[in-house]
Amino acid sequence: MRKMTIVRDKTFYKSVLSIMFPVALQQAINMGVNMLDTMMLGSFGEVALSASSLANQYYNFFVIFNLGIIGGCSVLCAQYWGAGDRERVYETFAMALRLSAGLAVLFAGITWLFPAEIMRLYSPETAVIEAGTRYLKITTFIIMCPPFFELQIYAKSRLNSTKNSGGLHWLKKTTSPAGGSKKL
Repeated sequence: MRKMTIVRDKTFYKSVLSIMFPVALQQAINMGVNMLDTMMLGSFGEVALSASSLANQYYNFFVIFNLGIIGGCSVLCAQYWGAGDRERVYETFAMALRLSAGLAVLFAGITWLFPAEIMRLYSPETAVIEAGTRYLKITTFIIMCPPFFELQIYAKSRLNSTKNSGGLHWLKKTTSPAGGSKKL
């Protein structure tokens, strides 16, 4: 049997918490919003509740793709950071931002153009499809936001954990709508 090792270094736990807390907070907010949606829609009846639930499955599919992009970016950034190649860290982050934004545009376009077809993948019931189509039309605009928020949270925690305050300035400039960057 393997002996369990306990890390006694407080800076290690501070680094882990600085990475974990923003991600956990974002997920808690996401779950809270979904729970409130369910509570509010429950008062409208089964059709509205079913439609929003099924439409959210499509949105979750999109979120999982973004988490894959962020996870891949995290691994590459850690390797480049360990090798001392700061420029590649920034390039990898910029690439992840572009991929995530492109995915958001693609998903938003599909959602806007084919909401009924998306709902038909999940349910054959006409009432659910109609209600889900209205719900998806509204959420099309929401799809455009998460990639930037998720990447900002990831990058901020990553740059904080490496004690790279200059990188935080770069992050703010890069992900801010007003301040573009040549790296993008």
